[in-house]
Amino acid sequence: MSPDNWDYTDWQDSSTFIDQIGQMGYVQSPAVYFDNSAPPYTGNTVYFMGAHTFNAGSSRTGYGLLVYNGFIRYYSDHGGESLKKGQTMSLLRVSFCAAVLAACSTAWAGKWVPVPVEALGQSADLVVLAVANVLPNSAGGPAMQFTVENWIGGQPGAATLIAAVPPNSPNGSTSSLILTRLIGRRGIWFVARVASGTGCQLLSMISGAYGSTDLFLPVSASVDAQQFPGTLNQQLLAYLVNWYQSLAQPTPVDDVRLLASFQSWRPIVQSVDRLVLLTAAAPLSGSVVVSQHLIGLVISLGLGSDAALSTVAAELGTLGSNPKFPLINETIAAYPHDSAAIPILASLASLHSTVTGLDDSVATALARISTKAVVPVMVTILDGQYPQAQLRAAAFLATYALFADAQGNLSGGSPDGPFATSQTRQNTPSANSGLTAAAYASFWKAWWASNQAALGFGN
Repeated sequence: MSPDNWDYTDWQDSSTFIDQIGQMGYVQSPAVYFDNSAPPYTGNTVYFMGAHTFNAGSSRTGYGLLVYNGFIRYYSDHGGESLKKGQTMSLLRVSFCAAVLAACSTAWAGKWVPVPVEALGQSADLVVLAVANVLPNSAGGPAMQFTVENWIGGQPGAATLIAAVPPNSPNGSTSSLILTRLIGRRGIWFVARVASGTGCQLLSMISGAYGSTDLFLPVSASVDAQQFPGTLNQQLLAYLVNWYQSLAQPTPVDDVRLLASFQSWRPIVQSVDRLVLLTAAAPLSGSVVVSQHLIGLVISLGLGSDAALSTVAAELGTLGSNPKFPLINETIAAYPHDSAAIPILASLASLHSTVTGLDDSVATALARISTKAVVPVMVTILDGQYPQAQLRAAAFLATYALFADAQGNLSGGSPDGPFATSQTRQNTPSANSGLTAAAYASFWKAWWASNQAALGFGN
């Protein structure tokens, strides 16, 4: 069915799916809301997370992920199912995208998941900066001829390279249109030697069915063939950033391509990798172009940079109105910081920002730190204007009251601690309580006023 004909009343909560998301560290973003009144996309273009792009009115069948306005929704041609009604999924979680795609019907083969350039570099026998030329006659199947400008990885060879083009359809064929579109394209190409050792084949930059733009990393004519020094991974990251900066209006899919290679979703990044990634992202985080600057901050935040968090707080007036800001929200929420981040998170909370989702992200980050020091900041969030953030702060305070010891510390505390009462239990947020977020906020502000001195914070 076409997007225009989707039955939005069929959208339903899926507790099992939500549980699976939670296990992977997924953080909800309320930045876009869906209802039954209109399709949840702006304009005509809808991105299909396979080898396809289609416009409103055309049809696709099978199972996959649909992307619009920077967000992903689980889609099937049987009416559709949202992850959770009124909420969305971040494009940032590339690993999560892969997991959801793998969970979709095995009959659907279009699994569009970008491969990090580091992994491509490790898989390739040759990495070249080259221009694709005319199609040579090849009895062995579709192939391209390349004029090599620089051998970035692997053993240098001749100035001309011929590589077979891998099939991009279930029947093992390759679209002639894809081959035609490659002619004259300059970029980074990843090449593997075939098993016989007598030939080469291009590697796709995505897993699953690919399009012409998935076979190489574009490099503009203005970039010198020897412009980026360093290790193979450092060079590839530099070319990737340069490509992203060359885009006039990066799409959500472009964001995914970039963020996949920086792997800022990883829960643990080795210190040496972290430095390499932060350095590579510096042209973005230091850019005067707001959208590029924001994406650079997303990468830095994902790598645990408190300096990037401070930048977000200082530049919220400019950053908050950017369409890509939900990525900032989700990165703040998804990655735990240590206690050093509390003052910065407190400064964000004190703004009571009108930027949708920010207070909730701050509350989520504070809950991950989960120490006595975050309690006053959670109380500050209760004064915000967003119910979801108030509920998250109230839930933390309810848990804190239940487990805190006499000194207000959570470490070593047990249920029914000295701050737990029947009233605190009754004011633990619950979907069936009938209480509003404002009512919870009112109770916990009063609780704080009565207990802050006993907790050692003074009046």
